[in-house]
Amino acid sequence: MNLAVWTPKHTQAVIGAGHVLISGAAGAGKSHLLREAILPGLVASGAQVLVIDYADVIGAKIPGLRREVYGEETFGVSSPNAASPAPDLLQSSALATLACARPGRDAMCDLLLRSLYYELTKHPLTPGPRRYLVVDISHQSSALSTFGILLRTAVQSGFTLIVTCQSPSTLDDDLFALFHAHIDFYHFFKRCLKAMAQALLATDVTQPAPSDRPMPLNHFGQPLATPGSQLVTELSRLKVGECILGIPRHRLEKLKVNPWG
Repeated sequence: MNLAVWTPKHTQAVIGAGHVLISGAAGAGKSHLLREAILPGLVASGAQVLVIDYADVIGAKIPGLRREVYGEETFGVSSPNAASPAPDLLQSSALATLACARPGRDAMCDLLLRSLYYELTKHPLTPGPRRYLVVDISHQSSALSTFGILLRTAVQSGFTLIVTCQSPSTLDDDLFALFHAHIDFYHFFKRCLKAMAQALLATDVTQPAPSDRPMPLNHFGQPLATPGSQLVTELSRLKVGECILGIPRHRLEKLKVNPWG
């Protein structure tokens, strides 16, 4: 698979691809791709964008995107009487940054997702502009009890999802199935690589439909390399800043997010 450079064409393809899951190990380039390409493209498209920025990775680097910074003194378990920011965040484009020590940030993140869920449930949004929910809390994707229920509710409310995840193999099958497009970076866990490869192959127009036939063997009785196993190897050899993009009914592409890195 040849390596090409990520261009605005790829950004526009991702924006129009439906729900997107960005998977990979910590430090592989997931947040960099969001910050440098996808979020500026979303803002430029005129869509309403709500971003949950867990570790202040994105920061105030997206022109045109209102930034709200939440600490424990303004919204969190240490401020039980603080007003929920959910109604304000859901009304217009915003970047919600959680800024406090790690233990408090985990609790605050759970509280914020919960408050967004309750607000969407109690006050359904009226039809309006295209809406995107971008959740960059990749290490917590499968750990927070509110994560899955918020994503499902957001989809029902008309949001398109763009979500980062460090452990795609731990997501519930029905939650994993929500995502139409996949952007996969390097990983070191075989179970995650396998899940990522299967998801990518499901988008590839060149792949045949899944079959229940047994895996073919060579004359030594050993399993032959399958498209899935070949893609697992390809993913495991990616360098930081490289990814494989899978968009429904398109060929897979291997891309370098930062051509100067």
